[in-house]
Amino acid sequence: MAIDLIVFGLDDGLFDTEDAHLQSSNHAFENCGLSYRWTIEQYRSAALDYGASMAIAGVVEQIGLSKSGPEAAALLEEKQRLFHELACQGRITPRSGYANLIGDALDDGCKLAVATDLPASTATALLEQAFGGRLTELFAAIASEVNFGSSKGNNPYHLILRTVGADPWRSVAIESSTPALLAAQRAGLWTLATTPSIVGLESVAGADSWCPHLHAPGNSLRNTSIAERAEVQLVSFDVLDSMQAAARINPAFAASAPAAWA
Repeated sequence: MAIDLIVFGLDDGLFDTEDAHLQSSNHAFENCGLSYRWTIEQYRSAALDYGASMAIAGVVEQIGLSKSGPEAAALLEEKQRLFHELACQGRITPRSGYANLIGDALDDGCKLAVATDLPASTATALLEQAFGGRLTELFAAIASEVNFGSSKGNNPYHLILRTVGADPWRSVAIESSTPALLAAQRAGLWTLATTPSIVGLESVAGADSWCPHLHAPGNSLRNTSIAERAEVQLVSFDVLDSMQAAARINPAFAASAPAAWA
């Protein structure tokens, strides 16, 4: 069984966005006259639960704002503005580990797509900086500013599958947030979580397997030196195809995947 479609997320997927989201969130709190500030651990927890772009939604009530009130809307707007500035300044870099996966997938005839809840202008800025004139050549579909909580049968992954003409059974979503992973599963895709700050597959709702930043889980970067990191095995297209095929045949495989690829 071969993978026909890979759908990538942008936040802590194709791009290293963690520092930019944390910085823009804390500056937004300050600019909106709020004393609240995120630690990296608090941000990571909110990003996993809500998605990096919408992580602020997880704290608005905690800091005394109404989720539907104008203050919360202003806070999110300011955060998105600051993040967009960083994107346009080239301060957000693509993850080099994805380059070989993209190239190998395309060589094998696999189609690629993007699903992100980032605003369209910000997603475009990131993708154009990374891929330039090859953007439309590389990606069969790009869905931005999406709502991963959309109704059954009409979430972003359903839309991408219809646009590309792909079978969900032969498709994979690579994402870092719970809302996106759950939406992909609801559409029938096999899901790979790439969130680095968690302890394993059981910590990520909606994930069929877990490879932080596409690094084989047995080679966690937390306790390795810079020299050792260069030797870390990345998940290739062939490995990804094998993982997805094995898990489709035997769902219990997902639980043993980290050991299998250590």
